[in-house]
Amino acid sequence: MKKHAYIDESGDECLDLQQGNASSFYVVCALVVDPAHLDQVIQRFQEVRNRYFKNREMKSSGISSDVLRQAIVQDLTGVPYSLHVLVGNKKLITSPGLRYPKSFIKHLHGFLYKEVLKDYSGVHIRADQVKNRAFMDEMSTYLTKNNLFGLFDMNSFEFVDSKSDVCIQVADFIGGSIRACFERNPQTPFTDPTMQKLNWHINQIHTYPDSYRRYIAKIPGVGEFDQKIESRAVLEAEEFLRKHRADEELDRELQVEAVRSLLLALAKGDNWVPTGTLMERLNVIAPEPLSEQSFRGVIGKLRDAGLLIASKTTGGYKLPTSMADMIEFVNRQNSQLTPMIHRVQVAQQTVRRATDNAVDILAAPEFQNLRAAVMAASGWSPADMQVGSPEASVESPARPLMARTLPVGLLVGASHA
Repeated sequence: MKKHAYIDESGDECLDLQQGNASSFYVVCALVVDPAHLDQVIQRFQEVRNRYFKNREMKSSGISSDVLRQAIVQDLTGVPYSLHVLVGNKKLITSPGLRYPKSFIKHLHGFLYKEVLKDYSGVHIRADQVKNRAFMDEMSTYLTKNNLFGLFDMNSFEFVDSKSDVCIQVADFIGGSIRACFERNPQTPFTDPTMQKLNWHINQIHTYPDSYRRYIAKIPGVGEFDQKIESRAVLEAEEFLRKHRADEELDRELQVEAVRSLLLALAKGDNWVPTGTLMERLNVIAPEPLSEQSFRGVIGKLRDAGLLIASKTTGGYKLPTSMADMIEFVNRQNSQLTPMIHRVQVAQQTVRRATDNAVDILAAPEFQNLRAAVMAASGWSPADMQVGSPEASVESPARPLMARTLPVGLLVGASHA
């Protein structure tokens, strides 16, 4: 069955921040509900509207008290819905084409719609009416032209009057509340009490342009090298998203989702994302539940691509923000790799003894890296690893002496000419 997505925006489309009361951020909020839970969600929202707005339309712009706003947000939580949010940082938007209000609105709304549709196989989007009928027709044409909605798609779209839809009113209120958090403190909005209350419902927060690093709290006392690790981890993650966000191959989609989840956790100030939680995020788009081995393959490919992803022995992943995170990662790898290398080393020695040193199971070119690791772990030199008829050399005390063929003149007790 199709998910229901209710969408509204907060902020204005003016990019000239010197003009009057222009907002610094433009937020598009999608509130997504499963049909099975829709009645329950609507009932809660109507109760909240009756309590605080006397059955009038819920509007974020009508609330000036932070205490009252937090009380309303608290009452809106606890029922099953998820939030997909786009935060447009207008200070960072430099594209000349987006300086036109219509282009700005179409591009940012289209951006969020595309991200929502990636997560669900079928979505019915109900968006608040914007500007006038002519523009709404233009917007619908834009969405269809960009392949977001089509005649035979599982997805559908319509504009509705927010006065008649309490879910769109809640999307307006939550979107406005999130924008208020960013306006108050753009560096650490996720520490805001309002954001903390919404944390359980937030599925994704997308920033436009990609700018997670600007929302990461700078913790007093963090050393220079810790800051460099954090900055590089975020830089690599953001660059990966820019390059592969639109890829449709399943493995890449899973990698993108993992990176998005780790960036969101970092922005929200979470220390570690439990392995099970991260797997649940990936299983939303996987055709069938991932095995732990498949999940580790996703993380491994990201590390192969140059991303810094720390993990710990008790289970969990994060983008590292300190040397301690990296040491935790190395400790885990060391605890796994060192015994594995030792087992290969033992097997190699056993086969060599069983074959009178004639066979080295690591001799194949494909095993050259593993061979080097075994040598490094054991302290052997390449000359010591020769099989068959080794050349004379100084024996290594790190292993038993191997049989050698020496010139007769060097044998003990040999007669001399």
